[in-house]
Amino acid sequence: MPENFPTNIGADTAISVGTLSGTLVADTNSGDGDAEGEGHGGGCHHSSAGTSLEASLTDTDTTSTATGTATYKVDSETGDTTFSVSVTGAAASSTLDVAIDDTVIGQLTTDETGAGSLVLSSNPTDTEQALPLDFPTNLSPGSTVIVGTLTGTLASTITGTSTASFAGLHAGRRR
Repeated sequence: MPENFPTNIGADTAISVGTLSGTLVADTNSGDGDAEGEGHGGGCHHSSAGTSLEASLTDTDTTSTATGTATYKVDSETGDTTFSVSVTGAAASSTLDVAIDDTVIGQLTTDETGAGSLVLSSNPTDTEQALPLDFPTNLSPGSTVIVGTLTGTLASTITGTSTASFAGLHAGRRR
C-alpha cells in the first residue's frame, strides 16, 4: 500500500476509478446471493474473523531452545472455534500437557526432533481434534497458554471486525 493510503475507509467513502465513481456501502447481507441464489451485481465482499488471538511460547528454562506458537480463532460468520499450538526444540518423543489458564485441554506429542502440534476445533476435519467439553469459553487477550515448560500470553492479532462491500460502486460519469 502507498504511504498516503487512507486508513479511515468505510461506508459512505467516495471512490473513483477513471471515469467511474461511487460510494462504498455497508454490507447488510448475511450471504453473497439473493433469495433465488443469484449474486448481487458487483464486485467483492470480505468479512473478517470475529476473534483472533496469538501467543509466542518461550521456555521457562533459559538454557532451552524450545519455542512455539498458539493461536485461537472464532469465525464471525460460522461461529467455528479453532485452537492450535505447535512447538519445536522441545524434548524429543515426549507427551506435553497443553493448558489454558491452568485448565488442561489436551496433549501434544513431539517427534524425534522435538517438534509437535495440536489442533482443536469445534468443527474438526482431517487431523483436527474436537474441542474438549472443558475448553475455556472466556479466552481473551491476557489468557495464558502452557505447553510443558513453554508459556505465552494470548494477544489480539486483529484490531476489530469489519465488513466491506464494493457492490455499491456503480458506473457513471463524474461531473
